[in-house]
Amino acid sequence: MLNGMHGMEPTGAYSCDICKNQMHAICENTVGEEEYGSKILCYLCQKEENVKYQRENTAKHQKRSAEKLKKVSLKKFNP
Repeated sequence: MLNGMHGMEPTGAYSCDICKNQMHAICENTVGEEEYGSKILCYLCQKEENVKYQRENTAKHQKRSAEKLKKVSLKKFNP
């Protein structure tokens, strides 16, 4: 299988932990600390993981932002 980024065939030393596609060492994304046994993801799976994280945490982040804005507004326009 040819690698989509530069058209060269990967050596098989690295493969995505989700889709199992082989990739070059330089093309992989390590999740967390880079060490032996780390989770390795290809570009597409990493992108999907990021979207999933953002969807799961959107409400929490919006609530935090709203509370911060309210706090700032109360300081500026304290009745």
